[in-house]
Amino acid sequence: MRARQRHLNPRSAGATVVFDARYITGLSDGGNVSSWNDRSGNANNATTGSNYPTYETNEQAGNPVVRFVAASPTSLVCSTYAYSGTNQKFLIAVYKSTATSAPYANTAAGQSEAANSGGWFTIMSRNLSGSVSDPYVATFGGDTVVGKSPPDNLWKVATGAHDGTTLYTRKNSVQIDAVARTSNVNTSPFRIGIGVYITTPIEPFQGDIAYIAAGQATYSLPLIRRLEHAMGLSYKIACS
Repeated sequence: MRARQRHLNPRSAGATVVFDARYITGLSDGGNVSSWNDRSGNANNATTGSNYPTYETNEQAGNPVVRFVAASPTSLVCSTYAYSGTNQKFLIAVYKSTATSAPYANTAAGQSEAANSGGWFTIMSRNLSGSVSDPYVATFGGDTVVGKSPPDNLWKVATGAHDGTTLYTRKNSVQIDAVARTSNVNTSPFRIGIGVYITTPIEPFQGDIAYIAAGQATYSLPLIRRLEHAMGLSYKIACS
């Protein structure tokens, strides 16, 4: 059973983008990441031509990571989007924020609706004007804000999921928030390491990302938990 969890294919949960730092090849420690290949089978690779994040070896339980620097800011952008419309969607990330101060909101990954300034579905390590939590999930019509404390700077399996009506925020396979929200995103590319407001990049990420899976599928708590536990087992992160 543990072997099946470890090797669970995120495509079975409807993932349309999958990024895993363990499969980055051709780079030495500290090398610039110009492309992070999508392993979902959709060839939706995330790329950049400047402000490169870096490939860092032996950083997370012996695993490599992609390191992002907010001050640059470093980021990667897909050629298209991972999910669309108001229907179900999910985003799971294995990450560690190293944010230490405001004012940036520290977006690990997600997607905005460029035609609508309020449309987004992102997962963040939030640190902005006193509204902070880690993880923090934003969607159209409002955000989830759980726990008034700074980013914990620990490795975690962070999940945002929307079932068409309710936005769920989860950390290490434990639900920490559920709130009714409208979620409508479909026109902006999927981004790693930065968010976007209409066409202006904002909210750069400060920290390391080991894994991301995102897509659009019927929200299923057992399936989400299987994915979370697979990630936790793979990256030696305790999930309840």
